[in-house]
Amino acid sequence: MTERYPMVPAAFVIIFCSGTLKEALVAGILTIVLTVAAYLLHDLMCKAGVPEWSRIPSLLIGETALSYAAGRIAYNYVSGLAFGRDRMLIWLILGLLMACSFLWGKMHTDIDAVLYPMAMVYAIWMAAGLLREFLAYGEIFGRAFMEGGYLTKAFQSPIIGFLTAGAVLGIANAVTNEISEERGSLLSILPAAALAVPIQLFSDWQLVNWILGILLVGILVLSVRNRLSYSWTGKRMRGLPIELVSTGLIYMVLTVVK
Repeated sequence: MTERYPMVPAAFVIIFCSGTLKEALVAGILTIVLTVAAYLLHDLMCKAGVPEWSRIPSLLIGETALSYAAGRIAYNYVSGLAFGRDRMLIWLILGLLMACSFLWGKMHTDIDAVLYPMAMVYAIWMAAGLLREFLAYGEIFGRAFMEGGYLTKAFQSPIIGFLTAGAVLGIANAVTNEISEERGSLLSILPAAALAVPIQLFSDWQLVNWILGILLVGILVLSVRNRLSYSWTGKRMRGLPIELVSTGLIYMVLTVVK
């Protein structure tokens, strides 16, 4: 990964935390805080000469613990949002992905260069959260503005989550003149598929359903990636954004099959 900002962690959390304006606001702030924390921890350990065998587990454990603690405090005690098992897993995985971005990615050495695209992602993320909340419930920040049968909770589904993440990153890349690479996309898509299995093939074997669901999504995404390599998708959408959109369409097809 050669992105200037942690695109893969941002994509993962947008999939699940962009359903309402309130959650987008909270999750976006926490993601920026975790970005700064990972940058500072990694930079301090590198400057202190901490050996790699110690630096890697330290950052992985520290960032994961910080992500969980920050998520729990912000959800339960600050915003009043529910922090159930699904959200707990999201923030644990986010911490791991954020640490990996700074350990094995080629992040920019200037924190300002990291924060500028993150700020753009955050702004577009909030706009997407507002739109999804309004289309699903007719509400903005929990306050009702419209009622009608045309409002549907389908806008809160993982399908729209993947489409939203792809659109947010694509627009942010266009604004910040950023390009993403393809090889990091599965790092956000497969954990998301593990939390939101798209299809139930066997009613009695949940573990088998879970494993096959992840494998099916991975195989289909790789197949679509091979096709996309010969397609013109636009420089800013190429890589992770277009693969997130493709995954949303894959989920849509699998949901119909189910």
